[in-house]
Amino acid sequence: MQKIPGISKGSYVVAGAELKCPMGSSSSKLLIPISHRVKIKGKDQANILDFKPMLNILPFGTCKMSYPPTPCIPMITAPWLNGKEDVLIEMAPALLNTSMCICGRGGVIQISNDGQS
Repeated sequence: MQKIPGISKGSYVVAGAELKCPMGSSSSKLLIPISHRVKIKGKDQANILDFKPMLNILPFGTCKMSYPPTPCIPMITAPWLNGKEDVLIEMAPALLNTSMCICGRGGVIQISNDGQS
């Protein structure tokens, strides 16, 4: 798994975490439709493989990268970067609030709220 320099600690991410993309007009939520059987405060904990568009990551409103602006359809083809490699959730690194995901349309998806509260 690729590490991003300068980023170390973070909090664990759970279902319902708020996601943001600078190219989108609105925020989105992280969905975990199939439980990994690990919970924090009663919510399913996420791993870096929870990156699939329209299953885990829903659209972010209107995409600013298209002209004219059209509805966002995330183009994510790789797992989240900067997971916690020494904590595995169903054999994949745990997702942290410092993790990020790259959209093929030019956006860098980040976690603005880990969903625990």
